[in-house]
Order: sequence, then structure tokens, then C-alpha cells
Amino acid sequence: MKIAALIPVKKYTESKVRLQNILSKDKRTLISKLMAERTVSELIKSNMFHSITIVTNDPELNINGTNSFKSYSPLNKALQEAIENLPQVDKVMIMHSDLPMINFKDIKNLLKYAKSNQLLIVSDSLEFGTNCLIYDSNCHFNLCFGLNSYQLFINEFQDQGIKFTKHNCKAIEQDLDSEEDYFKLISYLKN
Repeated sequence: MKIAALIPVKKYTESKVRLQNILSKDKRTLISKLMAERTVSELIKSNMFHSITIVTNDPELNINGTNSFKSYSPLNKALQEAIENLPQVDKVMIMHSDLPMINFKDIKNLLKYAKSNQLLIVSDSLEFGTNCLIYDSNCHFNLCFGLNSYQLFINEFQDQGIKFTKHNCKAIEQDLDSEEDYFKLISYLKN
């Protein structure tokens, strides 16, 4: 099975502004870079992807072992543009890069479940955001990443009559969006 992974990565210097009260711009930039590189490294280690593409607004951003798709469009449109430029694959996976606990064992487990489901969704720990989607490439729906994306995706799938499965995985549900997340995940950010 050919799976294409898409990882949206905002320009590092523009990332994690919600942490500006506790971290300097240089520290936020470094953490964003380290998390993106770690996510990519774990995807590569799993050896289960036909391609890994970074979707970014940074013309200078390149991560070893990936393709880069540069776009200044808003997130959902940029992802759609990248999907339209993919070679023929069986499944598409969109995963955020700010997952400090990510590991290749959980990625392999996630993909095992994805094989038998048309669409798999992993929310953030609060079920507000969506940290990962894996779906058959012939499945079409509107991308809804952003505020309250988990519920927006559920509504979209129900409106379109698309069967989906929610997958629970602590390592993928734990993202870095708030000061509380930072203090909860700090030990993973130092690795």
C-alpha cells in the first residue's frame, strides 16, 4: 500500500506565538524546528511511507528525507494544493509536526488501523483540534484544519456520508498548543 504523508510546517520564526509569554522567539523557533525534525525522523524510521512532504510557507525550509511543497495559501488550501500534486497513492496522511511524544511504534500501530478503515481521525487530547487524518485517496471532503477542527471534520464527514473511525493514541493526541502543554511536555521537548 502506498501512503503519502503530508506534514504542514509553518515558518519556524512564526510558530508557537501562543507561547510568547513564557518563551523567547529564538526558543520558540528552536522548539518548532526540533519537533518538525523529530516528527519526520519518526515517520522515516517507520519505513511505511511512499513519500513524506513538508507543506510550508517558508521557501528556505527543507528537512532531509522529505519533499517540500511551498505555498503561501492558508493552511487548508495549501494542503489541498499539495494533495493535488501527489503521485498516485492509496492513502493520504496529514499529520501535524508539533507532537513531542511521537514515535515510530505508534505510527506503525496507527497505520495498521488505517489499512482497514476508509478514514481514520486522531484528535488532540481535548478533542478540539485534529492532529492526524489518514484516508483513502479516492475519498473527497473539505479540509477543516484550524479552530475546532475536530468537530468541523466530524460534521463534514457526516454531511458527506463518509464512514470514519476515531483512533486514540496518546503520543499523537499530545500536541504543543498552550503554556499548559509546554509544561506538561517539557521533558519530551529536551530530547
